Amino acid sequence: MSFMRRNHEHCRLWHISSNRWNSAITEYALSSARSLAKRGFKSTFSPLKGSPAEKRAQEYGLDTRSISSFSITKWKALKGLAQDIRPDIIFTYGGPETSLAQLLSMTSQNKKAVIVRFRGQDVDSSPFLSKWRFGWSHRIVDLVISPSPTLTKKIEQTFLKCPVKTVVLGCDESVFSPAHTKAPLNLSINRPDIIILGRLDPVKGHENAIEFMRGLLKKWPQEIAKKPRLHIIGEPANLSKETLIRWVKQNELCLGDDVILTSERVSNIASYLSKAVFGFIPSTGSEIICRVAHEFLLCGTPIVVSGVGSLDDAISDHAGHGYSYKSLTFDETIDLLVKASLQYITESEDVHRERAAIAKSLFSLEAMGKNLEKCLEEFL
Repeated sequence: MSFMRRNHEHCRLWHISSNRWNSAITEYALSSARSLAKRGFKSTFSPLKGSPAEKRAQEYGLDTRSISSFSITKWKALKGLAQDIRPDIIFTYGGPETSLAQLLSMTSQNKKAVIVRFRGQDVDSSPFLSKWRFGWSHRIVDLVISPSPTLTKKIEQTFLKCPVKTVVLGCDESVFSPAHTKAPLNLSINRPDIIILGRLDPVKGHENAIEFMRGLLKKWPQEIAKKPRLHIIGEPANLSKETLIRWVKQNELCLGDDVILTSERVSNIASYLSKAVFGFIPSTGSEIICRVAHEFLLCGTPIVVSGVGSLDDAISDHAGHGYSYKSLTFDETIDLLVKASLQYITESEDVHRERAAIAKSLFSLEAMGKNLEKCLEEFL
């Protein structure tokens, strides 16, 4: 198939997202549209009407054309929208819109839009049938975008016929950046924070983190008076605040001292992330897109991660970004947490800002826009 080459300033992009929640996939969709708009592309964003993505897209000033339903029964209205937008490239972020994309791509008699599918969920690339299903379900797609090298390798093992390219999520560098001078803590006065940021959900690993914290405090060097404390920031989803409090008590930790719980939305989140000793990401599943990891690093703060999903990709090429305990035992993980705490508590401002600068080159909206544009070059 040959595609019309054109200057990207005249290339019309249509981002379609059926996602109902303010999830990492929603974040990726919005960041894709924003980052490419910053590169000069004309981007239209079509979220599900009434979804968090709709409100956020409008707040960002994106050309927002919401869709009330992705059902084939709404085909006439959807086709009318496609003919009005006349996209050169259609980005899809979920199954329903991908299924409709081939029909929506025929916006005129002589031109078919390029279909780009973002894949933000894990892929089972082992069984033959799973590999075949993945290839078949993406048979109409011209390009697949993956958010991490780890997922890209899995997708390449399927029977996908089109190219797959990696573009990591870009976060807003005007929001996530070092928020203050990172002076070494005076441990005779301050008790440093290890921060977990994310919704309260079993998959986020809060229970494990509290158990690790108990072990860390027991192994903390006696000559350093001020032990770290665990600060959990997140709104309840599938896990209640009361359950967290019960886990804290079961581990003989003191709520309000050893463990701080902030279960409501906070403003100026970068100020919290910037002051953390390190960002702790103890998730037991998911983490394909790794938004929180990128946010911590953009603030200059190192991370310690469980290694599930794509988490290790955030630190694999940069030793200064943090540590993974993926292959460690429980006791070895506690030793690592003690080591990381002692290392990062006394970290200098220069190291902090150098880490943020490296992260900006990798995980910012600017970086994401450049990488997406490069992926689209053959279609422009």
